[in-house]
Amino acid sequence: MAISSNQVTSLLSSLKGTTFAKIEYSTVVATSAANKAIKIVKHSTANVQLFNGIKDYKAVYLAAVKRSAAKIESNDNANVESFELTPTWYDHTECFSLVNHNKTGAAYLFAIYNKADSYYEIDGVKASKQAVAAYLTPSAAKALLDDSGITYNVKNDVSHTVIVRTVSLDNIHSIKAMGDTIA
Repeated sequence: MAISSNQVTSLLSSLKGTTFAKIEYSTVVATSAANKAIKIVKHSTANVQLFNGIKDYKAVYLAAVKRSAAKIESNDNANVESFELTPTWYDHTECFSLVNHNKTGAAYLFAIYNKADSYYEIDGVKASKQAVAAYLTPSAAKALLDDSGITYNVKNDVSHTVIVRTVSLDNIHSIKAMGDTIA
């Protein structure tokens, strides 16, 4: 049974701003076409920031990116200051960390990641990142094996370390925040 939008909204209903949370979830990893018969699952536990009572996306993501980018010496300060957001495939709801897909309406948890630990399974057997990479497209394998923690935004010519994920509520096993756990 998946976590519902109502559970997330209820969990974060008294929050006005941000809180730290622990989420546990599993996602299916997309393989290359030649390996589509292989089932790879990523299991993750993450320390994240969740939000509620926020009306302006820029107040969260844009400010975090600018703070992070300002610390990277190779960035041009003018590019950091003029950083522009691109449209997303989701819309925030009244509960800011609960987002809905623009076209399907599917619910996702929006979170800024502080730290995450993951492990992989290939056809139910625990596997290393290197083993998983062998089943992916070259670009996906490169991204998987990149441990730099740096994201390069081509449009703005800015590097930063902010990691935002939108995880389908169907994939989440539990969320622990504000002294409560939903599962």
